[in-house]
Amino acid sequence: KHQIGYMPEERGLYPKKTVSEQLIYLGMLRGLSAKKAKENMKKWLAKMEVSEYENRKLETLSKGNQQKLMIVMALLRNFTYLIADEPFNGLDPRHMHVLKTILMELRARNKGVLLSTHLLDVIEMFCDRYIMLDEGYVIAVGTKAEILQQHGLDASCTIEDCYIALTDRETGEWDHEDESFSADDEEHAA
Repeated sequence: KHQIGYMPEERGLYPKKTVSEQLIYLGMLRGLSAKKAKENMKKWLAKMEVSEYENRKLETLSKGNQQKLMIVMALLRNFTYLIADEPFNGLDPRHMHVLKTILMELRARNKGVLLSTHLLDVIEMFCDRYIMLDEGYVIAVGTKAEILQQHGLDASCTIEDCYIALTDRETGEWDHEDESFSADDEEHAA
């Protein structure tokens, strides 16, 4: 259970508690000693550029800064896998870059990262495999090359181009009833 870092989309932090109180508490819930939780908290607060908020109550922070704390919470414990649901929500461009750098570092350290996001252009730099959903149904699974080949799309397409082509109600039709995609491949070539 301690091998997974998790960041939900909905913020589950305590607004009346200080940042340090709740992050140390959450670190301890994940099996860290209070000392190690504090040490890790300070490291990740610095990395996310929010050290100055350590002694402030969460309710006094902006939505973007609260999002940064959710990221810190997920990273407190050393994990094998990270699951992050919409981790870029509310982040300004600078902190999107900081998070991208962190995700690239995790990848370089062979940490498994599962991202759920609508920012397809952003995740293309991190992901080896994709599961694309439309209206709750899986419409494509595989590497970028596999998905492009399976659906007859040009190799120069981005993942975002691919998703748009697969969900285009004009040129293709994803039939959620029989869970198959039907479209003329020629219409989807970039």
